[in-house]
Amino acid sequence: EVFMLGGPREAYDQLEPYISPIASIGHVGNEAGCAHYAHMIQRVIENGITQSVAEGSHILSRAAGYEHQDIGRMIHKWNAGGGRLSSY
Repeated sequence: EVFMLGGPREAYDQLEPYISPIASIGHVGNEAGCAHYAHMIQRVIENGITQSVAEGSHILSRAAGYEHQDIGRMIHKWNAGGGRLSSY
């Protein structure tokens, strides 16, 4: 899980012992709204990547004639073993 916290460093220092065991990344900002903004940008990027994968699979299915099972195996192969999509 990613936690992006806004506010003073002192507040983060108090919460850090509880957050670090369950978080892969911690981020401290100076303004209360910066964490929300950073999280929103992260979601926009993730949704854009998801949309790209969906459109790519649609093209493979309709234009190239791939079966859905073949597309699924291809995406699974990309994701396996640290492949191109391993972070998703």
